[in-house]
Amino acid sequence: MTASFDLTAQQRRIVDALRPILGAEADALYEANGRSLHRLTGFARDSSMPCCQR
Repeated sequence: MTASFDLTAQQRRIVDALRPILGAEADALYEANGRSLHRLTGFARDSSMPCCQR
């Protein structure tokens, strides 16, 4: 997981916006997908993780 000080202000806002949807996994999922919303969206679409099934 990325420490919050490693993220830019924009990236922190993105993770904060993702947290209500993805929960505690938001930071790790954002980092695991290269901090790319495009890649994260593709991952969530194909994922069977409960936090991605909305």
